[in-house]
Amino acid sequence: MKQELEIEYKNLLTEDEYQEILENEYLKLKKGKDYQKISQTNHYFDTKEKDLRKQGAALRIRTHDYNNELTFKVPSHDFLMESNFTLDKIQTEYILNKESLKISELTSQQIELNLKNIDLDSVFFHFNSFSTLRYEKKDKQNLLVLDQSFFQNKSMDYELEVEGENPEDAKEYFNLILNKYSIPLRPALPKIARAEENKE
Repeated sequence: MKQELEIEYKNLLTEDEYQEILENEYLKLKKGKDYQKISQTNHYFDTKEKDLRKQGAALRIRTHDYNNELTFKVPSHDFLMESNFTLDKIQTEYILNKESLKISELTSQQIELNLKNIDLDSVFFHFNSFSTLRYEKKDKQNLLVLDQSFFQNKSMDYELEVEGENPEDAKEYFNLILNKYSIPLRPALPKIARAEENKE
């Protein structure tokens, strides 16, 4: 298990803004060396009463071509604390076919959840999936992320993310990118909230 504080800043983009950043920050670089292009599918789980969503938490399995990962996100100060577990192909297929999971069945390690009505033996049910085409590049201590997400009702949206180790540095870099491309601040709901708005 890997645990880390998720420090990130997000902004929704128009298609034109997305294309401009994609061209200038990624495609003009040496392909395959200075950035990563990642196709991933996100599968979200919650209790039947949506206890995670009510408390600003989330449970996700993310599948890539090269690995699968389960992530539990819980509020911590102004950000989210992530607990990440690598899943093998058999585990992933079992959970997705069953459409439910218990954290206690995946690990014997203890996780401080600090959530009401939730523990490691709680049963979580699969309730939504969507895919994302992601571009990533490292710029000093920050990660610049460009996402195009595809939802169940065939709609899509575009998003800029900056992830970092230091909140002040990440916020400064985030604002630098917005100003560089004259993009207004458009706070983004979490992807799963947007996916729920665009469910079939």
